[in-house]
Amino acid sequence: MKEQLLILKVPLTTTTTTTTSTTTTTTTTTTTTTTTTTTTTTTTTTTTTTTTIILIIKMLIFNKINSYSFISYKDMLVVFIVTQIRFVAINWYF
Repeated sequence: MKEQLLILKVPLTTTTTTTTSTTTTTTTTTTTTTTTTTTTTTTTTTTTTTTTIILIIKMLIFNKINSYSFISYKDMLVVFIVTQIRFVAINWYF
C-alpha cells in the first residue's frame, strides 16, 4: 500500500477580533421616613402597679394555701419596690 501524506498549510499570523459592549444601569431610590411619638407613661405605670399588686396578692394566697409562711411581707415590699423602679427606668429610657 502506498502511504499518503497530507500536508496542511497553516498561516503564521492569526487575526483576533474582540467585541466589547458596555451596559449602564441607573437606579433611583427614594426613602421616606415617618416619625410618630406616643406618650403612654401614665398607663404603663398604672398597669405596672396593678400587676405588682396582683403578684403580691398571689403570694399571699399561696402562703395561705400552703399554711407555712416562707415569704415575708418585707420580701413582698422589696418585690414591689424593685418592680416599680425597673418599670420607671424602662419608661424613662424609651
